[in-house]
Amino acid sequence: MNNFDNTSYENRILDLKLSNLLAFVTVADKGSFSQAARKLFLTQPTISRRIADLETSLEARLFDRIGNKVIMTEAARQLLPKARNILSEIQDTTKLIQNLSGKISGEIRLGVSGYIAESYLRPIMQDFTANHQAVEIAIELFGSSINAYHLLDNGKLDLVLATLPRTKNNQHNIIPLWKDELAFVTSKNHLLAQTKDIDLATITQYPALLPDKGTLTREIIDTLFQQQQLSFHLAPQITSPANFTVLKMLVSLGLGWSILPKIILDETFHILPIQMEPLHRNLGIIHHQQRSLSNACKEFVTVCTTHSAL
Repeated sequence: MNNFDNTSYENRILDLKLSNLLAFVTVADKGSFSQAARKLFLTQPTISRRIADLETSLEARLFDRIGNKVIMTEAARQLLPKARNILSEIQDTTKLIQNLSGKISGEIRLGVSGYIAESYLRPIMQDFTANHQAVEIAIELFGSSINAYHLLDNGKLDLVLATLPRTKNNQHNIIPLWKDELAFVTSKNHLLAQTKDIDLATITQYPALLPDKGTLTREIIDTLFQQQQLSFHLAPQITSPANFTVLKMLVSLGLGWSILPKIILDETFHILPIQMEPLHRNLGIIHHQQRSLSNACKEFVTVCTTHSAL
């Protein structure tokens, strides 16, 4: 970027409109002008004009358009974290001022694991929306809790309902809600269901159907077997990311054993009577400590903790 004299610099700072920065960050995130327009409920020419205005103010090209692809330039890569911080600070300041009124309104950007959405979320949403109709909740479902934490850190989510990490992150405020007990299971017609005196070493002789590497639940499982100096082999049917719904279906077909939350099991499954301390994971709600929570977010957290107590 060029060096400006003081007057020019001040004028250019004033030209860095928040709407232009928001358009820039959205295009960078979506990798598309048209998708950014849809996200912000604007026309594509409006997005293009805002990017052009920003490029003029900075005297730097931000995006290269190669065919249907939009690629960030070096200037854009340098600008992106700064733009995120500016927008985040403005958002936090707005929340602080709005909170003074005591009103519960606005939007909550909520990240939820598919499992929690299916198993725990419905009564919470019914309670909250019935009493706070002025609040809009934008829900983003995800498969891996780790991915949701990244979105939280980048300011794209306000709250996350997910599996809690086993090690504390000082940037996150973590509120435990549910202790989710896990069980070793097979279908009732699996050979392991007919086996007596079963232990971890026994089940490693059969194919496993487990959550993906990189998930917090798989981390718990891997740690357990490593501590026992045992290894397992995955069933060949798992060739792509599998959530609990998929794993449950594969187990029901008799294709292997798995470790699944007890809450989703029914009478068609056989729980393996392995003698060991019960295996569990903690689920809860997380928000970033350095970002202010709106009144709406605070109320949503309260509703979650109330329901977890029940």
